[in-house]
Amino acid sequence: DDGSCEYLCYYPSPVGLSSDSISHNRSKITWDNMNSTFCTVDRYFIRYRESGLLTWTTRSILSDTNCQGFVFTNSYLIIGFTDSTDYEYRIRAKYCGDSLSDWSYISNFMTGVGGCFDTAAMNYNSLATDDDGSCIYPPGCMDSTAINYSPNAIISDSSCIYPVYGCVDSTAINYDSLA
Repeated sequence: DDGSCEYLCYYPSPVGLSSDSISHNRSKITWDNMNSTFCTVDRYFIRYRESGLLTWTTRSILSDTNCQGFVFTNSYLIIGFTDSTDYEYRIRAKYCGDSLSDWSYISNFMTGVGGCFDTAAMNYNSLATDDDGSCIYPPGCMDSTAINYSPNAIISDSSCIYPVYGCVDSTAINYDSLA
């Protein structure tokens, strides 16, 4: 072979789809690099939707706009999902020369449940799968020398009560009714 052979690109659909880094409102979608000696991907398109719905949301993901075969992208972070919801997604490639692959097979993932992980918070959620920063703590006395000190308080409500020392025997001459 003198190296003069030419081959066609058959525009394969993306494979190796997976989702990870899933939280209550996002997921990172990954797939195999579809560039080869004969095919260079210009961009990918990802479609996703809530399972059971008819309408897809489509995003365009740049890969190698110069069609040189040196740059590739094989992941995309999608943000804005709903808690505890099944989603499905699929991907297609647009190869240099404007040829499109078929859509890949459909893959699925389920978002987690966002909530507060801290059991000391007023809105602790035992079903939460990831902390969404929503913890609410009760107001209270934040002075540790007060008798009603609240270690979980993050907002002082000026309710601190301090001990008053003195004689509590009412028959004594130094009796202190506030003690």
